[in-house]
Amino acid sequence: MTKTLLNDTPKKLGVPAAGMIFNFGLCAFSVYALLTGQSYADNVAKFMVGFFGLNGVVFAVAPSVGAGAWGITGDDKVEFLMKNFGFFITSWAVLGGAVIKGEDAAKAIGYSFVPCLLGLIDGNLISKSVDKFGMAKNPQYFWAVVQIAIIAATLLQ
Repeated sequence: MTKTLLNDTPKKLGVPAAGMIFNFGLCAFSVYALLTGQSYADNVAKFMVGFFGLNGVVFAVAPSVGAGAWGITGDDKVEFLMKNFGFFITSWAVLGGAVIKGEDAAKAIGYSFVPCLLGLIDGNLISKSVDKFGMAKNPQYFWAVVQIAIIAATLLQ
């Protein structure tokens, strides 16, 4: 992220640097708090899970709104990217949240695959972005089966 900010990549891509600077500062503060064992580290971890979870859900459900909140505008490809990024960071937030709550690691992993599977369902059946962008469906189905198997193996015990 530092390299991206220093070489002015956001400007080249038409993305305001302010959001990246904010995110960089927030992440740097969080890493410091967590790795040095500060007394407030637990609260920082919970905040970061909530922050990324909120952003992830907004990106997944309303990608243009989520992108706009960070100063990003674009075409259908940008919305597709933001939507899928939303499912990805929601998955991370679910994993982190489950671990913070003391959930067994296997179950936490299983829970984190649910947003990933929802992303595949959305792309294939709801928003139909797989068809819109001419993506091959067989790999989508393969990964859906893998994710269903992981979810079943970890959560249906």
